[in-house]
Amino acid sequence: VAVWASGRMPFDRLIHLSEYRTSDYQRAQEAAVAVVPNGATVEASNSLAPHLVDRARVMLLDATPHGAPWVVFDEAYVEFPLATAAQVEQRAAWLATHGYRDVFSRDGIDVYHRSDS
Repeated sequence: VAVWASGRMPFDRLIHLSEYRTSDYQRAQEAAVAVVPNGATVEASNSLAPHLVDRARVMLLDATPHGAPWVVFDEAYVEFPLATAAQVEQRAAWLATHGYRDVFSRDGIDVYHRSDS
């Protein structure tokens, strides 16, 4: 039964090499978070924040700006706590009009930086 079930359950994905390949989107995520310097304060989208917590002060990116000099933002997907595509667009527009420069952009993932100097 176990052998039969392994072919019918999600366990069969373990033998498919495609499950172990890094996608272009995953490479874009890795490249985006690499732009943020160690020790920086950053607002990050829900799915990108875990990639930064071991080396930066991370705040969850939401509709309320928190003034972090770095923002890592997955603009391609609507994810918690932003609830609509309109909120995503508004947040991106706010960054552009409040001194943030887009320093990285690939596959819908953007890194914004605001220099106080």
